[in-house]
Amino acid sequence: MEATEVILKTLNMNARFLDIALSGLTDEQLNESPDPESNPAGWLWWHKYRVEDNSIAHVTGDPAVWTEGGWPEKFGLDIAPGDLGIGHTPEKARSLKFRKKDLAAYAETVREKTAAALGAMSPENLDREIPDIVPDQTIRVGEFLGRSLTIDNFHHSGQICYLRGHLTGFGWAPI
Repeated sequence: MEATEVILKTLNMNARFLDIALSGLTDEQLNESPDPESNPAGWLWWHKYRVEDNSIAHVTGDPAVWTEGGWPEKFGLDIAPGDLGIGHTPEKARSLKFRKKDLAAYAETVREKTAAALGAMSPENLDREIPDIVPDQTIRVGEFLGRSLTIDNFHHSGQICYLRGHLTGFGWAPI
């Protein structure tokens, strides 16, 4: 199995678990924070797919789904085209009110582009050097994808699962 297949299969397994965590939540619950210093689940969901979207765009050189598909306008929120949510204050994160249907559509569109991009990558492509997000540094594509797609994605999925338990109590996960 190729590394890109492992990444995609892992992302998709995580997405199915996240679907369970988000199932039954209302838009109001998605936008609820447990305290003034925490991000709501809706913001986390948006942010994790913005990072995935931006990461694939960075690696392929193609436009991000967010800008190419006019998603800032579709969401109807004050979010600039290049905004990933990095550096948002808790107040900014809580001020953005997300709708579940918009987030689900964006997530699906991003994942389709991710699947296509990963499916087109060769093992040699994973060893290619690209500019890192850290100024004046480079990183291999495989390392970049491992960091930005898996670690960031799972980190925020875990936060969303924790918030689901906070919002609805024990027993939401079918274990």
